[in-house]
Amino acid sequence: MEKIEQKPRIEVMLDMETCDVAETAAILEVALVPFFLDSTEEYDDGSICHTIDLTSCFMEGMTFDSDTQRWWMERPAKAKWHFSMQEHHTIRHSMEKIYNYLEFLGETYEVHMWCRGLNFDLPKLERCFRVLLEKKEMPYRWWNVEDARCYCRNRGVHSSDVEFTGTPHTAESDCKHQIKLVQKAW
Repeated sequence: MEKIEQKPRIEVMLDMETCDVAETAAILEVALVPFFLDSTEEYDDGSICHTIDLTSCFMEGMTFDSDTQRWWMERPAKAKWHFSMQEHHTIRHSMEKIYNYLEFLGETYEVHMWCRGLNFDLPKLERCFRVLLEKKEMPYRWWNVEDARCYCRNRGVHSSDVEFTGTPHTAESDCKHQIKLVQKAW
């Protein structure tokens, strides 16, 4: 029997900012930040963060919710300003880059996907891969999906236990905060 090569493990935190809570939500921004559970040093090859052109989401039939729009209007100006200052990409371009990035990581590592709650960010990402890119296989294994919220709660770590740096409600800043929480819980 041939022995299967065991790849080293890498964690990838996912965060999205959206215009709806539904799986079909238009996406403002998506970030994936690789990390290691037992180290606070950053992954050498960087992360990926894309701000999305909302017109491209609209053209793909993605949804916008009035309650979510009101919620965004109540956010601090700094978060809204952040989105206006970024280079915007079409949703298809961004999803292709993100899918390829995860495949690239999977060549060297066994990818473990993390997000804060399993019913928000990940279903939206996977829907984009399936619908926009017509991908049937995800670039990670379904059993390597982790819930940062439950993981931290079960270990007595709360969001306020780690100082937030960056701009709240921006995908990359939220990812980095969630990583610190998971590492503290580890």
